[in-house]
Amino acid sequence: MFRIFKAALIATVSVVAIEAASAPVAAHTVTIAGTADLQGMMEPSVQKIDLNFDGKKEEMPMGGIARIATCFTELKAQNPATVTVSTGDDLMNRFFHTYKGKAIFSLMSDAG
Repeated sequence: MFRIFKAALIATVSVVAIEAASAPVAAHTVTIAGTADLQGMMEPSVQKIDLNFDGKKEEMPMGGIARIATCFTELKAQNPATVTVSTGDDLMNRFFHTYKGKAIFSLMSDAG
């Protein structure tokens, strides 16, 4: 009985794969947007950074889940085929330690 089921499954998958491979494919653009090294910075802050490597530090707004969510929303409005990813190094700082990572995962999921 299992052999018959296995043979039928293989035949079905083969037919579906052949039909899918022969269908015309339209070109699509996929946008991949990601975050890196959030380090638990879910609240916005202002940091002084030497952007031009000339010794002069400028104040730059950084961090904040609301800013990330806005960027992701804008990108997805421009291209619905936008994939958002986190490249890691997110799980630290007080939000991680206080809420054992649940707050960061929840906020990042809500951000898109």
